[in-house]
Amino acid sequence: MHRALVGVLVVANLAGATYLVIDRVDEAAVAVDAVSTSTTSTSPTTTSSTTTTSTTTTTTLPPTTTTGAPVVVPASGRAGSFAGFGAWVDVFDFSPGYMQEGETTPVVTPETLDAMALAGVTTLYIQASRDDPRTVGDLEQPETLARFMTKAHALGMRVVAWYLPKNYDDADLRRLRAIRDFRADGQGFDAIGVDIEFRGNVSDVAERNRRLVDLSRRFREESGEYPISAIVLPPVVTDIVNPNFWPSFPWAEIAPYYDAWLPMAYWTNRKPGTEWRDAHRYTEANVSMVRSHLGNPAAPVHVIGGIGDAATVDDYVGFMAAMRETGSIGWSVYDWRTIAPEALATLRG
Repeated sequence: MHRALVGVLVVANLAGATYLVIDRVDEAAVAVDAVSTSTTSTSPTTTSSTTTTSTTTTTTLPPTTTTGAPVVVPASGRAGSFAGFGAWVDVFDFSPGYMQEGETTPVVTPETLDAMALAGVTTLYIQASRDDPRTVGDLEQPETLARFMTKAHALGMRVVAWYLPKNYDDADLRRLRAIRDFRADGQGFDAIGVDIEFRGNVSDVAERNRRLVDLSRRFREESGEYPISAIVLPPVVTDIVNPNFWPSFPWAEIAPYYDAWLPMAYWTNRKPGTEWRDAHRYTEANVSMVRSHLGNPAAPVHVIGGIGDAATVDDYVGFMAAMRETGSIGWSVYDWRTIAPEALATLRG
């Protein structure tokens, strides 16, 4: 989940852009529409240099779903936890330990939930843990998480806690367990989203894939019927824009372990004037390609658009049309703090 922020917000189409702004960690190559690009990776604590080269490839896209009647995918069972209009919040929004330069108080607080509810938000997606020295323990600010969760529930909203694994190891599993088992006033998170995008700590693709599959399997096996979603990179990026970013992504191998799929389809990260900068086209293609990779034309998809302050109302009109045409069970924009107020009427659904 990236917003392309390192200290301050920057234009999302630069090499420094990342996906769900969760981390401000640069998985930079994913955001670059170039055949060969040298990028600098920056996080709040470390800096490294990465050179990524991709070759021109020809990819056959799955059939589009924009002709004839819209696809209908029922938001039932565990997948229903990810249905409807969502709002994203990360630690840089609500935690004092992650405030940016010039900020004196968190920009998103439990009181912000009132505005979300008025806007028609049905599900809060909040970053509940982070693999970072600034996060003490396995949960980020448990008391604040409790306030968000209990107030959201009182307003009739679901709460999905999300987490970004960096090593796909026992420490990541421990944090996921802590999120799943968290309780406040007898309440827990309604579901979990596993943000699958980080690759820097495990450079060997085969080993990273093995670890990801193992982590997904273990967490599912011990979580039973608890709703779990996969927040995934957009296939347009990994298949077309930069196939070298995460080759041989194990879609089929992890498919049994997740109830819904949340592609980070940020059209604002694409070059202006290209087909992928079109919000409708980019959304439709990514949803179709996720389902194609899964071998399931009815796979439940909640599509994440954005980035909020780089998108226009016209973008959102196209985004919402594609969401409906593809039968996506839910929709959202990364992230809440960057969505222009005038866009909320369009996003209400």
